[in-house]
This record gives sequence, C-alpha cells and structure tokens, in this order.
Amino acid sequence: MEANSPTNTAVTDTSPALHSGVSNDDSAMQHSTVEAEDISADDESSSSSSSDSDSDSEPDHDDMAFNASDYSDDEPMTEGAPTTRNEVLNPPPAQPPLTQLPPTTALRPLGLVHAHVDSSLTIRASTAGVHRVLDADTLVALADGRVVGVISDVFGPVTQPMYSV
Repeated sequence: MEANSPTNTAVTDTSPALHSGVSNDDSAMQHSTVEAEDISADDESSSSSSSDSDSDSEPDHDDMAFNASDYSDDEPMTEGAPTTRNEVLNPPPAQPPLTQLPPTTALRPLGLVHAHVDSSLTIRASTAGVHRVLDADTLVALADGRVVGVISDVFGPVTQPMYSV
C-alpha cells in the first residue's frame, strides 16, 4: 500500500493514542472510532474486491450446467460415423456390361432377395454353398433375362452364402 493512503494515515494517527492508554479521552475515542469505521469500510471494500476476485476464480454454475436444448435426438447427425483414411464410403455400383441376356443363355436359380437398401440388393442363396458359390463380378439376372447387376461381395456361412449386388 502507498504511504499516503487514508488507511495508513489513520493507523499511524491512532496507534500512539491506543498504546498510550488515553482511551478514556472522548476525542481520542471519537478519533479512534472514526478511524475504525474508516478501516472497517476499507475492509468491506477490500473484502468485496476479494469476493469479486473469488467469484472470478470460481466457475459459474450456469456456464457449467448442461443445456439440454443444445442436444436433440430429433436433429440429424452432421458428423457421421468415424472412418479410416482409405475407407471407401459408398463405392459406385458396378455397371453390368449388358442390360438384357440373350434368350439362349442358360440361367440357374440363385436365391431370394433378402434386403434392399438404396442401390444395394442382398440375395440369400437358396442352395447350399457346398455345391456352388458364385464369385464377385458374376452377372445376376431375373428369370426373363433382365440383368440386375453384378455381385460385389459374398458373405455369410458357406452353407448358405449371401450375395451383395
């Protein structure tokens, strides 16, 4: 603190009177009372400033409170699922070389459509794969010869393989 502040002056002025035992003197008592009020007023201001600094260091509970309106299950996710560096998200569907097979082409039944999502078909084989499993890039056609697409992936158990077209 500075030497010419009112608080230092008040303490310097009252200290000899209090230590000399002249506390019965009304002027000294009034002077010390006034000085005490000044000091207590200064203490309040310093305590209020210290409480201000305390409140600055303490986290505000309103800021820490979870705001449920910021997060909603109804809103679509914008980030999506995590991916690897070289992951192909949606490979372009392979275009079959033909749209219609010639009528002389021999067709064998493959299976039933298990699922259809966007441009992908999942076909469950009707016969056990022990006898026959088709490879990727095999043409898949309907009974009338219209080409559906090519097999892009084979998965599932060998006894009942599934094909992604």
